[in-house]
Amino acid sequence: MAGRHDVRQSTRGGVCLYMKTVPYGKLMTLDEIRQVLANDHQSDIACPMTTGMFVSLAAKAHAELSVVVAYWRTLKKNGELNPKFPGGLEDHQKRLETEGHRIIARRDKLFVENFWNALHRLR
Repeated sequence: MAGRHDVRQSTRGGVCLYMKTVPYGKLMTLDEIRQVLANDHQSDIACPMTTGMFVSLAAKAHAELSVVVAYWRTLKKNGELNPKFPGGLEDHQKRLETEGHRIIARRDKLFVENFWNALHRLR
């Protein structure tokens, strides 16, 4: 049927698993996680809402010490920092700068400069 897409809903475990593969100094984006999840399940796309929600849950679980995952290495589209992470933008920026990334401001948002040079490819 034309215009029909197979949408894969992300799972918390799958998202967290991919986040745990990102080494020190490297980065990934929500879009990268979504693309790999979709490919793994022969789907057109993975749901952006549930993927974002599970990334946020992994970050909160790390803050509560129930999971160890370097959530700050996961960025939004175009290398944007995530204000919903524990500690907000200030903590996200500090953690990324500790790993050698330079943060720049564009309008009212923060981004990792040249983030694509540090992307960790899942596939």
